[in-house]
Amino acid sequence: EKESQCELRFAVPYVAVPRADLPLRGDAAWLLDDIGVDVDSIVFADDLDPLALDAAGRLRDVVLVDHNVPPAKHISLLEKTTRVIDHHVDEERYPLDGTCTVMIGPVGSCATLIAEQTCEEAEIGIDGMLGEGYVGNARGLYHGPLAKMVCSAILLDTQNLDANNERTRLEDYIWCHKLAAFAGYTNTEDMTALYTQLKQKRFDQTGLSAVDLLRRDYKQWTLCEMHVGIASFGVPLTSMGDVKDVRAACDAFISDRKIDVLVLMAAFEKSDGTFA
Repeated sequence: EKESQCELRFAVPYVAVPRADLPLRGDAAWLLDDIGVDVDSIVFADDLDPLALDAAGRLRDVVLVDHNVPPAKHISLLEKTTRVIDHHVDEERYPLDGTCTVMIGPVGSCATLIAEQTCEEAEIGIDGMLGEGYVGNARGLYHGPLAKMVCSAILLDTQNLDANNERTRLEDYIWCHKLAAFAGYTNTEDMTALYTQLKQKRFDQTGLSAVDLLRRDYKQWTLCEMHVGIASFGVPLTSMGDVKDVRAACDAFISDRKIDVLVLMAAFEKSDGTFA
């Protein structure tokens, strides 16, 4: 009798930025903590080398989400791409021989496409979800924390489903409201409150270290053979930390970036509501 053989495969969500960059996205860091995600369990760029995995023959498929071309250093992995879910301009660099499943749509958020695709694959049609008397298990697929995470992405990408945002589409509106309901946000006021909280977390820089403030919004130019860097942030210089620590951070930053001049540009809202 022939023994059945099963191939053991793992799907690994891969975040293509260094782990140290997560605090720079205050909205994402707050949301992950709020819904109970253990950040240590997330695989970041410095935790895994896809090229080394491929060289060892251990990388079978690549799925691209929220872009349809991988970063330049991973461009060789295009030939391994078997699926694309994205809302940007289609560059058509993935395999065009029919081996790659592609879902690219002109919507405001890639999260909308993810919600639509996953629900379709779970045999939960949008008509059934919105139809009167629907008793399907959509809530089981998108339970509270997961629904809140995907809904939050749509809210941020579409600026709270703003109809004046040229990228916002009806699909964003439909899926965001449905996901919000699964997450317990049953009216527009609740959704707006969630969006406002996310925006506050995105721009809140009070908990960032001096090093993170320097690199959060950094631009560099060469002017008259001088390499000049400008670091912009939203807290007063006096709130960056101890003077000695800030100086040390600036010196290390200048050395690391190999620049001649580092300009610190602080712009923030004062307690009286005016900007400085």
